[in-house]
Amino acid sequence: ASVRDAPPFDAATAEPDAAPPAAADALAPDAAGARPLPPALAWCGHQWPPRVRVTVGDPTPELFARVWWAPDFAEGAAARVQVGHGPVGTSPDAPGWVFAPAEPNADCANCGDEREFKAVLTFAAPAERDLAWRLVVPGYDPLFCDRRDAGRAGSADGYDPDDAVRVVARAARLVVVTLNLRCLQDDWPARLPLLIAAVADADPDLVALQEVCRDPEGEPDALPLLVEGWAALTGRAYVTRRLETHRAFDAWDEGVAVVSALPVVDEVSVLLPAERLPRGVVAVRVETALGGLVFASTHLAAEADQADVRAEQAAAALRTVDYLSGRQDWSLLLGDFNEIPEGPAPRAMVAAGLRDAWAEVHPGEAGPTFPSAAPTRRIDYVWLGADESVEVIGAERLLDFAVDGVRPSDHLGVRVDLR
Repeated sequence: ASVRDAPPFDAATAEPDAAPPAAADALAPDAAGARPLPPALAWCGHQWPPRVRVTVGDPTPELFARVWWAPDFAEGAAARVQVGHGPVGTSPDAPGWVFAPAEPNADCANCGDEREFKAVLTFAAPAERDLAWRLVVPGYDPLFCDRRDAGRAGSADGYDPDDAVRVVARAARLVVVTLNLRCLQDDWPARLPLLIAAVADADPDLVALQEVCRDPEGEPDALPLLVEGWAALTGRAYVTRRLETHRAFDAWDEGVAVVSALPVVDEVSVLLPAERLPRGVVAVRVETALGGLVFASTHLAAEADQADVRAEQAAAALRTVDYLSGRQDWSLLLGDFNEIPEGPAPRAMVAAGLRDAWAEVHPGEAGPTFPSAAPTRRIDYVWLGADESVEVIGAERLLDFAVDGVRPSDHLGVRVDLR
């Protein structure tokens, strides 16, 4: 077990490749020791998380490393364990690296003859840095260590910048993604790892999912499989909310869902007006760096002759968002609208004062999202409430690739960055 009460220390730096500030001189690398520290005497490796994404001014998640040293060697030699960060792709003994003390984690229950150390970093400015640990023993060169997961061996095979933990500190912003999963169709076992890797790489704070399916007997269930995969790659904890609406392909229970890396403080799920397949919206209220947010996922009717129904469904979804926000929070309504921007439902969103995130960043660009193999129509949207204090700073399509002929979904996802 790892406790979560380590006090943060400030090891802030400027942009990558900048020299450390004068205040960090005490944390600068020690002078080279007299000789290399042999593996028979000591070893270290980064334990968790596999990468770090943090908002400027906020503490990182706790960082953990494991260290081993020969009995009676390092204690008597006044060993110190430190964590540091420096310019991407460089060795930790290069200029621009700063280090600070780590503290022992006395509550590690499964460490055996290893010792666990922990620390927290805080960045004062936007930065992209590599993270490393070092074991400092007087009379020896510092021992630097990278990751020890997925076949990596920490310091045992030397420090390699390609095996370093990447730290990205960004200004206060929010990253959201919407994606139709294509249920469990089209070789789900092959698609699952592609979905996990691509969405984890985007590292969204909130995800709106459509066609979220599970076998009514229990397995497979797309939602926990995706969330477990994302957590393993991002090091973040997620909560989920889902609404199942109907049986899909005469085989699976289908619905919509929200995945949040932020605590959910309120929620509501509503079935929408429908003439054929039931449809729904699931909405959550979360606290973000940009203020209280209502975030909702929906999936409107798919049939070509259901344009009027889609307009009614879009209006009902918007009323749900307004109900949960009390018109005091800003809001995001995301999903598969099954219509191009000129259709009745998107036009109703614009008429209601909502902002089309893609159109704000790419005015005049079609941005088709379906079908993913050769997109011709933009039917997946991120709609913002009328709050002009939130700025759309990026919008891009995701999942536009195939591996051995397999695509992650029949839709492209949409990622939007906000501040």
